[in-house]
Amino acid sequence: MTPKKAYILMLIVLLATIAGSFGVLYISDKLLAGRASDISRLKAEDQALDTNILTANKNQQTLQELAYVNELAKEVLPPEKIQSNLLGEVLANAEDAGIFLSSIAFSGSIDEKNPQLSQTVELKDVPGVRALQFTVDMSSISYSQLLDFLENLEKNRRKMQVESLTITPELEDDQQSDKVSANITVNVYIKP
Repeated sequence: MTPKKAYILMLIVLLATIAGSFGVLYISDKLLAGRASDISRLKAEDQALDTNILTANKNQQTLQELAYVNELAKEVLPPEKIQSNLLGEVLANAEDAGIFLSSIAFSGSIDEKNPQLSQTVELKDVPGVRALQFTVDMSSISYSQLLDFLENLEKNRRKMQVESLTITPELEDDQQSDKVSANITVNVYIKP
């Protein structure tokens, strides 16, 4: 082999080696760029999943709080009237205040087709909420006992509103005493 041929052969091998090196670098760059974009996409998905997990945990906590609020709302605005429970609550409030109730009367018409809504009136201002009205009469009580009874009604979890209150002083031997008679009309609200 002549030196000239050897020189040309070495140039060809050198050029092939340089071309091969650039080819390997080009292919490696493309592979690494593909891997880098995959890693970036996976990192973004991981961050999105982390955010979703945090959001789900917050939502679960909110649902637990709302479940408590929903239970509380059912106590404040029960789905059914259950007059016997209401009567028991009113009698317990009166007993706590040291009062004997002369009478308790529920007003409204009786609906035999729908006994759960019987004697209730739908509120125009609050859709879906109904009012059950009852009147309580009491006599020979002190003013402080009346205030205690009203405070007990106010503290009751069930939503009640005093619609009207009439207080009449009582007389003993034509003299004014410290005793009064009272007539209270109360609305109790339900959300069937």
